[in-house]
Amino acid sequence: MLFTSKENLEDTIIRRLVEKERTARELLGFVDGYTIQALYVVLRKLIAAEVILKRGTRYFLSEEWRSKVITQLEYQAAGGLSEGESVTYNLSSLVHHDVQWKNVVLPLHMEHPHDPIFFYSYHYIWVLLSEGRRQSEIAYFSSLKDRKNHTFSLTGGESKRDVEVKRLLQNEYVQWAVGVEYFSKTDYLTVFSDYIITTRLTNQLADEIERCYEQSATLETLEEELQKVGVAKQKIKLSVERNKAKAKKLRKRLSKEFFVSRQLVEDFQLY
Repeated sequence: MLFTSKENLEDTIIRRLVEKERTARELLGFVDGYTIQALYVVLRKLIAAEVILKRGTRYFLSEEWRSKVITQLEYQAAGGLSEGESVTYNLSSLVHHDVQWKNVVLPLHMEHPHDPIFFYSYHYIWVLLSEGRRQSEIAYFSSLKDRKNHTFSLTGGESKRDVEVKRLLQNEYVQWAVGVEYFSKTDYLTVFSDYIITTRLTNQLADEIERCYEQSATLETLEEELQKVGVAKQKIKLSVERNKAKAKKLRKRLSKEFFVSRQLVEDFQLY
């Protein structure tokens, strides 16, 4: 078992790749009684299972798999909240935030697999923070479509870049509206079931993001600039609140920009 005294070859490979990326020869040095051929068989198996990835001769953990494991370990973080309770995380970067946000939201999807979800962002920056985050966001929105989760995403900004992100992520179950500013540029909201998940940036960080949008002539340039901002040390708060009445009020406010069927409102008591 992983991280015990009775690890098998797969466990040892994963544990060593948790530390850092390594070559097959480096990994072989951590195990006894195995040939390089046997090691390659296990490495191919882990790649096929999307637990690890390979770049050149080096192997490293899949961030998506790592996030799923963390999600399971922290399953009770939001789901354990009672009505009226809240929890706040103090985070150190946008990238750190994005991983923690999924650690909160993905377990809620498991608990409420069909509930509609509402987003508000001044700019939907998360898909632009890195190639890994882009693929993760695309996979996330595709999963909403696959599960037929009705999703309503609103961005306050209305630049060409905001429209491009809308086109990238919207689908038949994801409605997306741009150009309606409901909240401060510092506040990003997710409303799901009885939960309100709020990301709060500093004014300085919000201004820095806005400069990236104003000064970037293409989506590629914007990505380059946001990736620099994404890994920089920042003060970011992520709060999770369970408040049924407040969640209903926020959904009603945000739904004004979308078509929300009466059936959907009634089935999920949206407001």
